[in-house]
Amino acid sequence: RRIFKNLDATLGGPLDQLHSDIARIGKGNFGDAIHVAPGMHDSVLGWLAQTQRQLNEMEHARSASDAKLRRLTQLYAALSECNQAVVRCTNDQDLFDSICRAAVEQGGMRTAWIGSVDWQSHVIRPVASYGVGTQHLGDIHIVVDSDQPTGRGPSGIAAREDQPFWCQDYQGEAITASWHALGKELGWAASAALPLHRDGRVVGLLNVYAGEVNAFDDKVRNLLLEMASDMDYALRNFDREAA
Repeated sequence: RRIFKNLDATLGGPLDQLHSDIARIGKGNFGDAIHVAPGMHDSVLGWLAQTQRQLNEMEHARSASDAKLRRLTQLYAALSECNQAVVRCTNDQDLFDSICRAAVEQGGMRTAWIGSVDWQSHVIRPVASYGVGTQHLGDIHIVVDSDQPTGRGPSGIAAREDQPFWCQDYQGEAITASWHALGKELGWAASAALPLHRDGRVVGLLNVYAGEVNAFDDKVRNLLLEMASDMDYALRNFDREAA
């Protein structure tokens, strides 16, 4: 009896439980936590539980790294398509439609839309869009006035300050509260608003929405900034050719 008691203390639990947990980890199941009884953390089962936690953390880190690499690859493809659109398109609408499509189809974004800033009425109106939920954009009222709730979101701030705005947690940020319900329905987890220019003045915004929080790291930001810069270049060319 003493031998079995000492064996249980060493193992940390029944032998069949230990065998089952080892088999589960061997199959790559690191998510279901192994139960360790109080006082048994220095046992074989306790060691196994600690190993499982470490493997689970490594698996999450690998998945996050894979997702980041996949996002970058997609955005490089979107930037390439953007460069082609700059050469191919001959007017604003064709360019805007092409960029929105590229951001979603090649860039992996949930939704992309471009808003035109009317500084007289202070309204930002969607003029091109692609992806999930674009049918709702006509119902969204966004302004550039900071004294209105719909002017204190990413687009309004980006337009007023002439700076890109990165919202890494769309459902958690207070500034997007006016659109939380819609964003939850459409799977918007993060968003970015990047100003577009004509003659040095903000005339529009490129808005993109990702399906993961913290989607916009430095490399992703740089790619999106380059995309917006390419669009500015195209708009200057349109104006020069029309003069």
